[in-house]
Amino acid sequence: MSNIRFDIYRGEMMPRLGLNDGAQIDYFDAGDGVPVLFIHGWGMNRDAFWMQEPLSKYCRVIIPSMRGCGKSSIGNKPINIQTIGEDIFEFANILGLKNYILVAWSMGALAVWQVAGNEELGPVASFVSIDMTPKMINNSEWSLGLIGSREFSDETGRRHLQNVLRQMRDNWQLSAQRVAQKIPSKSSAKSSAKSVDAPKRDKILERLIAIASENNSGAMADLWEDMIVVDTRDKLKDFNVEAHVLRGLDNALYDPAVGEYVNNYLPFSTLYDFAFSGHAPHLEEADKFNDLVISLVTKAENGNQLKASFI
Repeated sequence: MSNIRFDIYRGEMMPRLGLNDGAQIDYFDAGDGVPVLFIHGWGMNRDAFWMQEPLSKYCRVIIPSMRGCGKSSIGNKPINIQTIGEDIFEFANILGLKNYILVAWSMGALAVWQVAGNEELGPVASFVSIDMTPKMINNSEWSLGLIGSREFSDETGRRHLQNVLRQMRDNWQLSAQRVAQKIPSKSSAKSSAKSVDAPKRDKILERLIAIASENNSGAMADLWEDMIVVDTRDKLKDFNVEAHVLRGLDNALYDPAVGEYVNNYLPFSTLYDFAFSGHAPHLEEADKFNDLVISLVTKAENGNQLKASFI
């Protein structure tokens, strides 16, 4: 545990873990029992799981900010999805996590898929993917990326990409606001009694904008530039651990068919619908999400791992 030191953050003593390349990872760590490791999405940091922190009453909750995000430093490795994926499992290994539940939102899931093999997944009891596609950008043979996206294969597309990256680096505060605005349910302001109410959505959005604004602009641009070319479709079939695929059905970013695709290609997977959520079911329907996590914790406590009975 010599890699771990403690800093004061928002009036509390928070641990920081040193990775092998020198990156210092800020993280939340509370509770006892089965470890649940939460990995945030692009443009976010560990505070994006603020509604999961109370789960520490039932299990050990661990939420890192990945390098370049929040209070975590950049380190000496390239900022890309491969690095983030390697960081996730290095972080878990340094902490000595065993029989743990790995919950990855958006970019976090992409990073897990990018690097996970039998060795990395060995200590994992189950994996939860929150609303992510294995390939973000659409082309002539793929339509399950970001809604409305297309590959930057011509000169116009390349110029557009460079403009987007420049805006991220030069004015991340504006980019952070734009990123956050597409996360919550797109129709939550409707009057339906079953719909997420507008005040709740506004509070979530306000918090997400504040969280996104804390990140390093260069790191966010570098990650985005890499994310849009990463393709993990061929890696899903080799994912030899129990998986739980969550999708928000009222989504401005991804078609519901994305969840079906991921669920179909992961060998040991169950699909869960969050009807009143957009890209953040863990926030928009937090009670339902947290109940699922508690059920997985109970299963892990009893030593039940699906992979053990299938492989």
